[in-house]
Amino acid sequence: MRTASSRRLLIASLAALVFVVLIWSLVSPASLAGTAAHAPATDDTQQPVTAAPAAYLEKGTSPVASTGVLGGASAQPVTEQPITEQTVTEQFGAEQAAVDASTDLNAPADRNTVSVEVPPSEVPASEIVAPATALADSKDTTVDGNGNDDSDDSLAGSGSTEPAPPLDNAPTLTTTAAATADDSNSLPLIGGKPIDVAFLMPLSSTHFNFCRSLYTALMNDYPKPTLVNWGKRFKNPAQGRVHKISGIDQYLHRLSDDKFAFILDGYDVWYQIPYRDFLSRFVESTKADNHEVVVFGADKKCWPNEPDSAACVNVPKSPLPTDVYGPQTDKLFSVYRQQYINFRPRWLNSGNIIGPVQGMREIYDQANYSITHAPPDQVFSDQMYIAEIYGEQKLKMTVDFTSELFQTMTFSHKDITFLEDDLFTFPRKAPEDRRWYAFNRVTSKLAPILHFNGPKEHMDEWWPKMWWYKERENPAVIEKSKQIYETGGAYDEDGNFISWSDLCMNVDVNDARTGKILEDRKAAQEEAAKKLVAPVAAAAPAESIPEAQTKAVEVVSQAQIEIAQVVPETPGEAAQAAPAA
Repeated sequence: MRTASSRRLLIASLAALVFVVLIWSLVSPASLAGTAAHAPATDDTQQPVTAAPAAYLEKGTSPVASTGVLGGASAQPVTEQPITEQTVTEQFGAEQAAVDASTDLNAPADRNTVSVEVPPSEVPASEIVAPATALADSKDTTVDGNGNDDSDDSLAGSGSTEPAPPLDNAPTLTTTAAATADDSNSLPLIGGKPIDVAFLMPLSSTHFNFCRSLYTALMNDYPKPTLVNWGKRFKNPAQGRVHKISGIDQYLHRLSDDKFAFILDGYDVWYQIPYRDFLSRFVESTKADNHEVVVFGADKKCWPNEPDSAACVNVPKSPLPTDVYGPQTDKLFSVYRQQYINFRPRWLNSGNIIGPVQGMREIYDQANYSITHAPPDQVFSDQMYIAEIYGEQKLKMTVDFTSELFQTMTFSHKDITFLEDDLFTFPRKAPEDRRWYAFNRVTSKLAPILHFNGPKEHMDEWWPKMWWYKERENPAVIEKSKQIYETGGAYDEDGNFISWSDLCMNVDVNDARTGKILEDRKAAQEEAAKKLVAPVAAAAPAESIPEAQTKAVEVVSQAQIEIAQVVPETPGEAAQAAPAA
């Protein structure tokens, strides 16, 4: 009996021990750390939007090293192994597959969407993070009304439909509560004071794409921008490029030394997260350099400088892994129109910039001198001159290697997927409360700003995929849109307010048909202005075209009455006048 009793006691003790071990494994600090990592960052002042959930780091590897300024000049290349498709399946499983199934970027979306059939990749999926797709001819360029030039190097296909890789530095996509641009106390601090930023757009005339760009900025509580060169007309694209640099340079000299400047192209840029979150990222990422560095967007191709120029060969290497695109990383792809899809971005793009005014003045003073003393037939691009300065490596300049701030689209469309903002939080939001963002699956970054340099067809294709379009029936978005249409706008260089109605009339940014109103009126005004400016310029040949244009403004304004009788005013009239998109 005693032996049987002892055995029962021993069995009970062992069972109790197993139970205790099991409980401890569930509540141990390591397990709790993995759970807590899913919680979003709570520091609303200085922290960037992204966080790093530990639960997603077990099988993935870090594509980005923390090296100071956005992986800038001091960055050392990282050599971790790339994330593979096999890891994707293991890490995300059925839930991620379901998410990706609802993110088919090639499927026809609502109106305004162009359906593009993406050809199969010529590189094995296991060897590349971003499979190839068709590209537009890289030798073509487009020039907008202000002389902005864009390389025709972007992907013709839409973003990826394959599962996103397990993410190192995986973001908490939910952004902080947006602060209004006028609430300076809510902005991140530098030197104990809220950062003071001048928001500039070089823009000479309006365009439907500008109205969309301005709408996305105001929807995300960016301040009303100042339009540099607004209303000026130039004889040719080369003169427009010269004045883009000189106009910005002159305006920078009107700003105080303690300010920062934020310069974005006006026709092909969207803003997808709140202004405060964007500034928080800038402040955090430039902290190691005392916020004295000027940050530009990064491209995958050095353009339009000569391949052996300092702008192309004398710039820092990318901090991304040397095999981030598999064995083809930094190698020309065999298909001509896809040549640069496997290159890591490291070359300067001048269409997206942020930094201290003092540093920007140095850059633009040099660029202005160079471009104004260059033969007119050699002024191919304003970017060429700024990139050459970067190649000299003498000023405090860097590029955003990892799309922490700016996502340029040249050869990068297949790097992008769309993710819901609660993908890395638990519990997840209700489906109707989730918000979708464009996300770089190679660098694991949600870029605040999307720059569609190159051909613009992706803008029409992606617009219906952005959160403000998907939520257009949401009462809060409806109210915000109403506020933009009624009180939104911009300023000219002298601080005069230009209302939304004066800039964009009654266009509906979600309906491309209404954009035809703006384009028809713009074309009519341009034609009237040409006829009116010519005699004024001929009467004063010693004067510049901009001065002649100034004299003709009143006459052009009088012509508006005649133009208004020809061009429809309202979205309803536009829908009748234009065929359905």
